[in-house]
Order: sequence, then C-alpha cells, then structure tokens
Amino acid sequence: MDYIFLDVRILAAYIKRKFLNEKKNEISPLKLQKSLYFLFAFWAGFITKNRNLDHSAEQEVNYNDLSPVLFNSSIEAWYYGPVIPDVYRCPDIMSYENQNFIDNLDYRVREFIDDLLKQLFNTSDFTLVNISHADSIWKKYYNPNDEIHDNIMPTAEIIEEYARK
Repeated sequence: MDYIFLDVRILAAYIKRKFLNEKKNEISPLKLQKSLYFLFAFWAGFITKNRNLDHSAEQEVNYNDLSPVLFNSSIEAWYYGPVIPDVYRCPDIMSYENQNFIDNLDYRVREFIDDLLKQLFNTSDFTLVNISHADSIWKKYYNPNDEIHDNIMPTAEIIEEYARK
C-alpha cells in the first residue's frame, strides 16, 4: 500500500522541537533544511532497497507496505544544497506542530526518523551542505549561473540515487 504520510511542515515542526529539547538551542534553517532532505533521501533509498530483499519468514520487519516518498513537497537545488520551499517560506512552522500526528506514526517510520535525526543533529551544518553537494542529483539541477536557484530535483531521481547508495 503506497501512500504519502507526512506533511513536511509537521515534520519540520517536530524536528525543530526535538532539536530544541535535545540541544537546548534553536536549530538553524540550514540544518533544518538538510535534515528534511536527508530524511527524505535516506528513507527513499532504504524503502526502495528493502523492496528488493527476500522477505522470508525470518525477516524481523517488513517495509513493503510503506511508500519510499516520505513527504510530498518539492525539493529544489539551491546554493547551499537541497531546500524544501514549503518549509523555507513558512513564516511560523511551529504552528504546524502536531504531537498526536507524530505519536501516531507507524513505529517503523518514527524509529527511522528519530535514529537519523540523532546523526544529523551531531553533524555540523556545513558538513551536511558538503554531503548534499556531493549528490549527483543536486549537481545536475543546481546551476550557479541562474539568478534564482529554484530548479526542482525530481523525486524519482532522488529515490534512484539513494537506492544505489
């Protein structure tokens, strides 16, 4: 059963709150954007790779019923890496905070998000930028000569790249 299950603004509010609770500090816009991007990309790769596994009875957790698309928002190639404009242009992302929604997420999704966020929170902003700049998909759609950097990075191509990693 493929479905989109996250509003990216609710996810962004969750990330902001989690960072504040863990680090006792506000998350930078740069780290928030890279966290969203890497959650999307690594989830897509993880689910896509999982679909190619042998799903025998011994496998602990099956992910075949989950979509590789974590959220349905465009991702654009900007100067400092991928950006989700729906979050960047939202003046008050915390107004989307919805703990009930997060608490009711499928446990597999919640564990994945929380585990990856631990790593992302402990990585510097510009290390995350450098990692995103190494992605073929960002290189393909970022044009330094553009006056406005708003080229959309197609979801299918992000999924394809991260399924190969």
